[in-house]
Amino acid sequence: MVVDGFTPQSVNDALVWFNGVTDGYLDALGTGLIAGRDLTPQDGAGAPPVVLVNQTLAHHFFGDASPLGKQIRINEHDRIGPPMEIVGVVEDAKYRRVDEETLATAYVPLDQAGLRRGSIQLVVRTDGAPGTLIPAVTETIREVNPAIALVFNTLRDQVGASLARPRLLATLSGFFGALALLLAIVGLYGTMSYSVARRRNEIGVRLALGAGRAGILRMVVGETSKVVAIGVALGALLALAAMRVVASFLYGVTPSDPMTLSLSALALAVVAVTAGLLPAWYAAGVDPMVTLREE
Repeated sequence: MVVDGFTPQSVNDALVWFNGVTDGYLDALGTGLIAGRDLTPQDGAGAPPVVLVNQTLAHHFFGDASPLGKQIRINEHDRIGPPMEIVGVVEDAKYRRVDEETLATAYVPLDQAGLRRGSIQLVVRTDGAPGTLIPAVTETIREVNPAIALVFNTLRDQVGASLARPRLLATLSGFFGALALLLAIVGLYGTMSYSVARRRNEIGVRLALGAGRAGILRMVVGETSKVVAIGVALGALLALAAMRVVASFLYGVTPSDPMTLSLSALALAVVAVTAGLLPAWYAAGVDPMVTLREE
């Protein structure tokens, strides 16, 4: 796009997505008008060229100044087109994928766009189930030209298709994350259980000297809790330090999501305490003389 007073820093700095649309397109998709006016049936082939721009385009090329009334031109294959007046600013919308960065986008009246019309997307909005409109739309199009080929997609299906790859990666990441958590739980349980089991003789001595089962369990839980607290604190610090690395792979959730961190820490804490309690409970219920005879 060519804008008077704007000097692109690179080739991509002036790239803009252009859509040839008709009036009613923005209403059908629910894209709000922020400033100026929408396209009308009067914006035809013989009318003065006009264009709508989204917020990203307006801010990128005009900064904080209002773009209304300004003129832009298209540079296509080194051929600069006629000036088009900006008559409206619309909300940002995703162009191809839901997870992409917002792109500078312009909406030109279809009769003024001069685009090759090998295929046209017809946007139909309904308050009911979209599938119920297919027969009526098909019949209407056939009345115009029976040779036109039609392919129907709902907006929900298009959004789902654009998220297929991220969902697959999320599923794989979730699986390996769950596997890592399981391995951590197994390793933690084995380590804590072995650590307490090694103290059977000590527990037997304490029991022989008059310590009660409740006191033994409190001692084990207290020592285990200290180890867990230190491990959770160090793990949380490492997780926060790795936030910048994983942030670009996340969508719809932050790297420091408190629910995820809390549930992971709680799972490990419960496993660690349980791993310490079970062998301690067993050891505290054995006859002290039996444990003292063990080597």
